[in-house]
Amino acid sequence: MKNNLKVTYGNFVLKGIVGGTKSEKFYGEGSSNGNDWRQLNFSVKINDNASVFVKMMGSKNDKVKVVDASDKKNKKEYYVSWADRYKERKDKSDIFMAAKVGLEKDETGKKNKIHSLTQFDAVKYIKDTVKDGDSVYIRGSLNYSVYEGKGQIKYYIQQIYHTEEDVDFKADGFEPEASFNQEIVYLDSDYDNETNKTAINTMVIYKDKTGIHPMPYVFIVNHEKYKNDIVKTAALKELTENFDRLSYGSTIKVNGNINIYAEKVTIDVNDDDVIPDFGGFQAKGQETFVKGATVREMEITGGDGSSLIVERYQEEDFITSSDPFNESEGERESSKKNSQDPFSDD
Repeated sequence: MKNNLKVTYGNFVLKGIVGGTKSEKFYGEGSSNGNDWRQLNFSVKINDNASVFVKMMGSKNDKVKVVDASDKKNKKEYYVSWADRYKERKDKSDIFMAAKVGLEKDETGKKNKIHSLTQFDAVKYIKDTVKDGDSVYIRGSLNYSVYEGKGQIKYYIQQIYHTEEDVDFKADGFEPEASFNQEIVYLDSDYDNETNKTAINTMVIYKDKTGIHPMPYVFIVNHEKYKNDIVKTAALKELTENFDRLSYGSTIKVNGNINIYAEKVTIDVNDDDVIPDFGGFQAKGQETFVKGATVREMEITGGDGSSLIVERYQEEDFITSSDPFNESEGERESSKKNSQDPFSDD
């Protein structure tokens, strides 16, 4: 009997510098089924050469869900009218899945003034407040989908704050802060001796308006990156050995780095290619060239053993009537429509 697929959720953390607020794609608004919507798209530069594009969207509804989680064992959920969404309440309830934004300083000028807003209101607040060059810290959710036959990840903002200090990529000891955690369905792994990386072949399970879908996705373990660090090399060896022992269909929560870079390849220069009597020397950097498109990797650095569920799924659970990377005509039309109206119905 086939198992019902459960969504595998993921989150991300970014620290970097805002860009793209002057683009025409930065802010959009419209109406769908009588409800107004707003959306944001901008970049967060995480190092000198790479940016992550983040999004936020929200709609205006008649009712807003609020949750009183003061008693974690007996959470209370109820709805209030849109007009009363920020009305002071006697209990300790807050807007469900509220966006946390802190882009302005409080009266002391030292701490961020934190607002808890609906996604709809948060989009407007961020639009009016954030600007190119701002240093920000962002937490959000990973959204998987298939577009034009390819699996993709979108980064949706749930929290955004100004950092205490400006991000400086040239500062001594600077390390990019772009990380993720994600529940995966493990399939198998494959070590590449040439790159010194291990591919972790997985399924991620996502939900959209048409239902719940499995999507193949390859994460990597980068042994080459830490080859001069004895402790981390040993830790990654243990990690990949544990993956090798895992059964097909097991689920586990993993964490790691979001890597974005341009692949470079070293060119071996032959003496015959150099004119010896012309003089001069080869400039630094000319021994390499950028190959192909930008590489985007989700690099696993660790796993949470307490989250492991062995053989949770079987191969038959992922058999669908259609190729997950082959969109139907209706899905393509829906994708086109959603690129203009993110809340349109299929």
